[in-house]
Amino acid sequence: MNTDLQSNEVRYQEAEALLQRYIQFLFEKNIDGWMTLLDDNFVIEFPFAPQGRPNRIEGKANLYPYIQEVLNSIEFVDLAQQQIHLTADPDVMVVEITVKGHASSIEKIHTLKYIWVLTTKDGKLVHQRDYWNPLALLEIRGGATASQAQR
Repeated sequence: MNTDLQSNEVRYQEAEALLQRYIQFLFEKNIDGWMTLLDDNFVIEFPFAPQGRPNRIEGKANLYPYIQEVLNSIEFVDLAQQQIHLTADPDVMVVEITVKGHASSIEKIHTLKYIWVLTTKDGKLVHQRDYWNPLALLEIRGGATASQAQR
């Protein structure tokens, strides 16, 4: 195996291990542990964010209160499915993830599906594009159902 392929394989393995810790810390609601995985200038984008919700957060300091609010309002029950797609760039991966959870105040379990495009550098996450259906979150929090929101 040539040196470039070996180097890329190691980077893929490191990126996958980083992702596993990322998900584990979210499920454990270990925000401080989760933050250790992020570069100080980490950027997260939410291309489908509903009006009134951020579509981009830059820097760990700005992300902390946002993720704290999210984790305080949702209980994760199960990671139902995960598929990792490695790209030609060993620092970029696409992740399909299905999570079961509920709002703290509602017992009904909902299934949330996400597609994440994650970029790593020097063992840290530097960028995430989080593609998810914001209507599902509204429903979990007891807001409008998808059919009501489309009217």
